[in-house]
Amino acid sequence: MIRRTLGLLAVIIAAALVLAPLPAGAAGVAVYNGRLCGQSEWVRVKLPASEYTVHTAAGVCVNTPAQGRLGYTVDTNDGPHWTYPNISSGYEQGGSSCASARDACYRYPVQEKDDGTPVASVRAWLARGVYNLAFDVWFSPTSAVGTLNYQHRKGDTEVMVWLAHPGIRYACGYHVTIDHVSWCVQYGEAGGGSGQPWQRITYVAPRTALGSLSVSNLWLNPLFRDAIKHRMLTPAKWLYAIDLGFELYSGGAGSNIHYYSLSGVA
Repeated sequence: MIRRTLGLLAVIIAAALVLAPLPAGAAGVAVYNGRLCGQSEWVRVKLPASEYTVHTAAGVCVNTPAQGRLGYTVDTNDGPHWTYPNISSGYEQGGSSCASARDACYRYPVQEKDDGTPVASVRAWLARGVYNLAFDVWFSPTSAVGTLNYQHRKGDTEVMVWLAHPGIRYACGYHVTIDHVSWCVQYGEAGGGSGQPWQRITYVAPRTALGSLSVSNLWLNPLFRDAIKHRMLTPAKWLYAIDLGFELYSGGAGSNIHYYSLSGVA
């Protein structure tokens, strides 16, 4: 029987990541070296190994890089608290990051036990504001693709990995050292008020400083294994999205992700 520790962090993120789905059949707005504004605007980025989608969010405008480059800069943030402009690999907001079965893409959904060796590297700039820079990784008890277009469903497991969190206070359920980083871990049930509760476990790195951030070769599976150890995830659940972005409470304009690589997925 695990003890559910619900501290300030759980309260802070309880309303986060509420994303309305795109209309059926909606296409990405192909804007390179330009601005995306509002949660209905997004652009697909094709790289040699896989494809991604860069999503903006309600009340947020982001600047996109040149075609074939993966990243974005927060231009303006006038949205509600906890918006999440992000780079998505997998299923999000009504569609897949892969345009066609003929394209080179990572395989989603895939069971955690068969997910390969996902490894990520990130270089970013952290401007003033209250936010986190975080991975948001989603698992489902089902592999039915038609059900994977909408997040926050009963039975899902959400694994968040906060690389930095300027301006945010948090409480820890426990600490674990993985890959030489002492992670503060918060875990419990989320979304109970919606009637569609899911499990959320959040790994918080100690970083709070502004300025340049560089993370090299972050192995995600050791975090997933720890979540399994604490009965928040099972090897049979299906990985269907790995997202990276700024979860914005306030401010954050000028923050950017100027390099991102994800490799080894299935």
